[in-house]
Amino acid sequence: MKKLSKRAVAWLLTALMLMTLIPSAAFAAETGALQNTLYKLKTDGKLNIGYIGGSITVGAAADNVNADSYRALTTKWIEEQFSTAAVTAIGAGVGGTGTKYGLFRADSALKLGTDEQPDLTFIEFAVNDEYDRLTAEETSFYYESLINKLYAANPNMDIVCLITTNKGKAEDGAAFVQKNEQIKLAEHYGIPVIDMGDAIQKQIASEVTEENTFDTVWAKYFGDSVHPLNEGHKFYAKCITDYLGTALAGDVPASLTAKTLPNPINTDLASDAYLTTAAGSGYTKVGNGWSYDTSTGEISATESGQVFNFKFTGTRLEIMTNVNNSNSAYGDIQYTIDGETKTKALLHGGDCRIVELASGLENKEHTVTLMTADGTINGEKPLTISGFGIAGNADKSGIKCEIDQSMFKVYNLTDNDKIRIQNLRFSNGETVVSGYQGNKWLSGNKDLDNYEAPFFFQWDVSSLKGKEIVSAAYVHVVAANDNFFLYDVPGDDLTLSYTEKTFTEKVNGVETEVTKKVPNRIAINKTPIANVGLDLSKTAISADITGLPEKVQNDYNFSVDITDYIKEQAASDKALATIMAYEDWGGRVMYGNNQFPILWVKTIENDAPVVTVNPIEKINEGETATVVATATDTNGIAAVKFYVDGVEQSVEAVNDGDTYTAQLSGLAQGEHTVTVKATDKYGATGSADARLFVKGTVKTALKDVVKANKVTNPNFKDNLDYSGQLLSDNKTPDRSNFWIKSNGSLTDAVAPIFMKFDISSILDVDDDGILDYDVKAAYLLTGNGANNGRNNPPMQFYDVPSNDISIESMKETDSDGNVTYVMPTINRTAKANIKYQAARDLFSELNTKGSFDNLGLDMDHTKAAFDLTNYVSEKNGKFSVMMYTSWGATEIIGSTDDNKMPRLYFELMAKPKAEIVLCEQNYAGEDLTVSVKAEGVGSDIEKVEIYDGDTLKATVTENTDGVYTADIADLSAGVHKIKAVAIAKNTAKAETVKIVLVKGETTVANNNYRAVVSTQSDAKPIEISAAAAEGKTIKTYNDSTQIYYQYDVSEYKKIVDKIESVTMNTKVNKFNGQWYDLTAMKTDYVISDNSTYDEMKNGTFVNGETLGRISENNTSIDVTDKFKSVLADSSYGTYLTLKLWSTRGGMSEGIYPTSFTIKIKETAAPSFVTENSDNTITVAVNPAQYAGEDNSSICVAAAVYGADGALKNTVVRTLPTRNKYTVYNVDMPEGCTYKVFVFDGIGTLKPLLNTPTTKTAE
Repeated sequence: MKKLSKRAVAWLLTALMLMTLIPSAAFAAETGALQNTLYKLKTDGKLNIGYIGGSITVGAAADNVNADSYRALTTKWIEEQFSTAAVTAIGAGVGGTGTKYGLFRADSALKLGTDEQPDLTFIEFAVNDEYDRLTAEETSFYYESLINKLYAANPNMDIVCLITTNKGKAEDGAAFVQKNEQIKLAEHYGIPVIDMGDAIQKQIASEVTEENTFDTVWAKYFGDSVHPLNEGHKFYAKCITDYLGTALAGDVPASLTAKTLPNPINTDLASDAYLTTAAGSGYTKVGNGWSYDTSTGEISATESGQVFNFKFTGTRLEIMTNVNNSNSAYGDIQYTIDGETKTKALLHGGDCRIVELASGLENKEHTVTLMTADGTINGEKPLTISGFGIAGNADKSGIKCEIDQSMFKVYNLTDNDKIRIQNLRFSNGETVVSGYQGNKWLSGNKDLDNYEAPFFFQWDVSSLKGKEIVSAAYVHVVAANDNFFLYDVPGDDLTLSYTEKTFTEKVNGVETEVTKKVPNRIAINKTPIANVGLDLSKTAISADITGLPEKVQNDYNFSVDITDYIKEQAASDKALATIMAYEDWGGRVMYGNNQFPILWVKTIENDAPVVTVNPIEKINEGETATVVATATDTNGIAAVKFYVDGVEQSVEAVNDGDTYTAQLSGLAQGEHTVTVKATDKYGATGSADARLFVKGTVKTALKDVVKANKVTNPNFKDNLDYSGQLLSDNKTPDRSNFWIKSNGSLTDAVAPIFMKFDISSILDVDDDGILDYDVKAAYLLTGNGANNGRNNPPMQFYDVPSNDISIESMKETDSDGNVTYVMPTINRTAKANIKYQAARDLFSELNTKGSFDNLGLDMDHTKAAFDLTNYVSEKNGKFSVMMYTSWGATEIIGSTDDNKMPRLYFELMAKPKAEIVLCEQNYAGEDLTVSVKAEGVGSDIEKVEIYDGDTLKATVTENTDGVYTADIADLSAGVHKIKAVAIAKNTAKAETVKIVLVKGETTVANNNYRAVVSTQSDAKPIEISAAAAEGKTIKTYNDSTQIYYQYDVSEYKKIVDKIESVTMNTKVNKFNGQWYDLTAMKTDYVISDNSTYDEMKNGTFVNGETLGRISENNTSIDVTDKFKSVLADSSYGTYLTLKLWSTRGGMSEGIYPTSFTIKIKETAAPSFVTENSDNTITVAVNPAQYAGEDNSSICVAAAVYGADGALKNTVVRTLPTRNKYTVYNVDMPEGCTYKVFVFDGIGTLKPLLNTPTTKTAE
């Protein structure tokens, strides 16, 4: 005897253990165990058998499922053993399904409740329940519910539990929980169990030898891991018939015995569960509803936001889907039951396709809305629901779908009778029937290229544009059986043209050549819109004409559905439906008697929900944001979802009436867009956005890399959105790569690349409008570059002031619809000019230094770094740049692939904090004192620079408690922008600005900006100049050209009551007979370098007070009252916007910007000494008026003398030499006199005032 291998020995040991531990059946077969079955066979002489299970019950892998499957063999054995009985069998096996589906389909599958229902039922679900990954609790619940369902339908039924196996269980000898639960329930109900799986495992074990391995023996019985071959089915059948041989032996009972059921193990059993579909529910797809297959009752969805509404009565709801373990491209489905929103995973790791949505409900009618979420469908296949499992509804009333009929609207459209063509033969130009009186005659043939006499009709369907078309019917009158066709006329032009042709005709019996004008045939699309074989003995109304007027229905007898065609035409630019009607019979047919065709269209007009989102408070990083939205809709809201930056958030909103509140957390620092999207019960969606800013903390230093927010690649030469090389048709671009194509000319640029970046929320971490970081370095990162053999082109970078690089903004369309791509306005001074090789070298250098470490940069596709530090530093985080080359070359710099998009690498350093805390001038003529509080962040302050506009006026390095102070001299009277720049030792800078009115008897207000806006064909649409000073020559007629000036009058608004007079001054070199009005505009708009023509021209400004009219003899006008009135009126905005314009035609040369001379009251300097009524004197000293060059300070002494001339008191002040007044009081008792002296100092007492100011006794 040969020695067995270790593997064979191990398997035999396992098999022996199984034989020891597992009996061949849970219950030993007892004689007469199936008493009712025996009675049916012996006494009734008939037996109905039911087999319910999975693919093993179907007979999968058997040669002939109706002859070789275990059920066929079992039925055959019963027929042979009880040959006098009429035996019928129901094969209710469905592959890949278990107890759960079996429960819901048992009614129909086993014909329960009918005369054909089983008397004996075999249940085979153990293996599939394991494949379905049912838990022990689920297996117990559904299996017990099935048992109770069977007994409820037929209390006299005998049931047998069948247990099968699979290769995995046979190899490892493990039992599975689903089998154990089924055996436990069978024991509880006294149902016999036949463990065929256990038996075949033992049989295989007994046949294993060294040569005859386990796999070999398994393959004898099974075609795969679970499905028996003929030999396996024979074995399974023998297990059953061996049991039946004993169970059906013995004496025949006198009668049938109804099953007495024990108390159930599970509660709320679903023994009345049934499966229904949408068929007969009244469902019609409305809006973004689920698609509906009327032949199967299935509903399906293909995208997010599709809705299905229905009602059902019962306590449990489950859905039968197409989702199982082999199809993982599905996520959660969202649904509401009676207003409560829930989500459920469609995939659970097993093969079961039934998903429980609700159980334990109150037994009443429930309202349900199913809705696909963003992650519900992640693949190309739709989500399909083939059935609804319901329990707790003995009436089996199914589901009901109610559609609000008020949403449907019908359109009765008639054709354009001015251009319809009928009764005309295109072969010879003659009428079909002479003496035509309005009857519509149609004559046809089968040669479509040479059609004879069709009809042509045209409908204007523009009223349907944008509407959801449910159905569209062509309605007409037919007079004969025929094949009727409708064809589209793609050109929509029914204008007839003619050609002269010669025909031979008999004239007075003589054949004569006759010349006629024959209509040219109109081009058609030869694929018919509709093709109907008409049979007037049957109804010819085949389309939906619901609501058609009764008279029309009585007079018209033919309709055909052309819904898809009308949808296409309504969506087209022309919105015309032009149709040729034709028949292919060779004769002629009359279609109606002055009854013209009707286009009958039904639409759904469902308004979208109205959504608003309240402004969201800023939060700190790590905090939770509260979002409050309202959503209303006449059809009711089905779902409200919250998104952050386009990503759906897993939050449950708290609903209170129309208000929905959600808490958002885990958001990164920066600006976010919160979108709230509401969906009504018919799938219409409405949304609203709100801005949410998450504040962060400032770090000493920061580096990062960001992807471009937007990249566009227009080809201005070919008028294409050109993001790659042209394909073979020389028109269609490959939109993967970004290409620069250049002819070397910036003026006629071919295909630049435009990139938009926004790092403003990174630079300003708390969103207070003050940047928290300075840009230390900024590099544009791109691909390696490749061109026509040249590898080192110079690349130029130009700023796009408008920051709009969208393709749409670059398109201009003329009156004929021709589109031209126009390059946006750029700053033509290059911000950088860098050779490509230098950029490659810089990238290599930065990479070697580790600059890109831990930033997630794709090093395989990033090879060049262009230094744009200076440019990025001046743009405050938001900018758009155009990249081009002055070489005539083609250059690839990246692609639309996420990892190949251009990126910006930047290094930041924390800016110091700076604030102007004092900007003070008390009296005209004195210096302006500026105090700046400055604090370094990670680096100490080195200095503070103070500017008047852009002119440096002082540099301060000393501070007192962090405050840097300087007196700014030589400032003209008027409005000044004082700017302070705090500079840290690491070179980081912080800037702070304050607008101040420097006092003087007279101040001048000059323009901040000038904008010349014109509709003249020979002028630029808009020209912007900051602080304009030069003159402009303009043409104007009927307000065709305007000049807008803007002035910062914020400080004047504060002192309106102190303005004494205002003069408006305008210099014009040559009026040439012209005059101009100067009108103040009511607007908050602020003119800037980026102002556009559309902004300036289209309703931004509203005419307000006209301050005056200038002409050749009147260029300086007193506008005091009007100017002050404008300042006091908030509708004019913080800035004063002035429009210079005229309705008179002409041209003026050299119009200089208008300025205002403003005289202020109470600006004079105070007197040196002022005697007050309260026995004091006021001393006002400006040290700069007395001190010499060497005096850093002066001494002011006020001596008070009594009536007797004796010195009673002396008040001495030492004042630093500043051009600032120091004002203080000195007590002056009644009857006393004083003298006030000014010396260079206490020590020297050198007089600086020749004669002291004195008051002597009266």
